[in-house]
Amino acid sequence: MRLHNRRALVTGGSDGIGLAIAEAFSREGADVLIVGRDTKKLDAARKHLGGTIETLSADLATSAGIAAVVEHVKKSGRPLDTLVNNAGVAFLVPFEIVSEEQSSSPSRSM
Repeated sequence: MRLHNRRALVTGGSDGIGLAIAEAFSREGADVLIVGRDTKKLDAARKHLGGTIETLSADLATSAGIAAVVEHVKKSGRPLDTLVNNAGVAFLVPFEIVSEEQSSSPSRSM
């Protein structure tokens, strides 16, 4: 329990690599907050991991989604010890020209 009393946030943590990361943090005793867009996947992740897993549905490709996560963490009264930024989207264009509208398109999300 090396991470007892530590708090970790894993974006894109409802499945795949993110879920495995959240599971590792939980196994080591951390309180884990998983952020993702799909509430069904988040619910399944919470049930799979058990323990002190907390979930939040938010689209991190939007300013509103990011603000919701920040507000959630602030309201909890507990700072984060670790942030794993695992959420992502894929576009075959230079990063600086991707718009918020493009990045929130569900057909392009990973």
